[in-house]
Amino acid sequence: MSIFFLEGFVSSPSANTVQYVNMRGNDLGGSLWGTDAMKLFRNLRVLDLGDNGIVGELPDFGQLPNLQVLKLGSNRLSGLVPGGFLQGELPLVELDLSGNEFSGLLPPSIGNCQIVDLSRNLLSDDISVLTNWNADLEILDLSSNSLSGSIPNLMQFQGLTMLSIRNNSLEGNLPSALGSLPKLNTVDLSSNRLDGPIPHSFFASMTLTNLNLSSNHLTGGIPLGGSHTSELLVLSSGPAMESLDLSNNLLAGGLPSDIGNWGRLKLLNLAYNNLSGQLPNELSRLSVLEYLNLSHNSFSGNIPDKLPLTLKFFDVAYNNLSGRSQKT
Repeated sequence: MSIFFLEGFVSSPSANTVQYVNMRGNDLGGSLWGTDAMKLFRNLRVLDLGDNGIVGELPDFGQLPNLQVLKLGSNRLSGLVPGGFLQGELPLVELDLSGNEFSGLLPPSIGNCQIVDLSRNLLSDDISVLTNWNADLEILDLSSNSLSGSIPNLMQFQGLTMLSIRNNSLEGNLPSALGSLPKLNTVDLSSNRLDGPIPHSFFASMTLTNLNLSSNHLTGGIPLGGSHTSELLVLSSGPAMESLDLSNNLLAGGLPSDIGNWGRLKLLNLAYNNLSGQLPNELSRLSVLEYLNLSHNSFSGNIPDKLPLTLKFFDVAYNNLSGRSQKT
């Protein structure tokens, strides 16, 4: 029994009762259905055709008035992302169009969507369009496109938990308001052209666990705390942080002893910066640290006497360090 809408498929007489369709990863090929065929599936709520080699442009999904989840990632779809079905006409809450060949601008709005993945496409637009998007957004992935401009404060996204806009052409300073979002736990803005200091708010957050700002042009000190240290930003410790990657930037100054307060850190990458001074012995207090990369800086003095027993990767190459260390 065929219930599908791809060219070459014949619709089932029971199509009107179908609510859930998942044919991910079947190498179906072909192109998506037309409006007439779509009318037969008016009760469809979930459609997953990801990873199938589907080609062509997206049709008008307005004929599926109950559609809530649309997953078309990892195909060969092209053309523009149609804005019609994202204008609140559908109860759509999850949209995945990642890994295709969509071009043009970002949709001016996303209706009621809470999860949006448009990563790995050919989209080009000013990122400021996000200020017009739905305030209920929870997960947003726009990575690996050709987006430009400065990141707006996004304060309307009070429920946002994950934001990835890595590998684009964003520039300007990081907005302080972004780090203040109350539910944000993952931020990846790596491989852009961002500059200026890292705002206090990113490390005052009690929810942020994963922060990747690598491969930008960020300046200033490492924002780990230390109000008594004038060369660093005055920040509170970030007890929730598990993964911190600030590598390949223009950060300067030292690594403060406050690093010892970051007891949940599993990954710390500060490689390829302009950091200097001695490595603090407080590194030994990072009891779950597995990855530590401080290479290609100007650290001097001795390697700390003791390092966490949990370390699996330790790189301090191309510094001015001396001495041996042992795991604790």
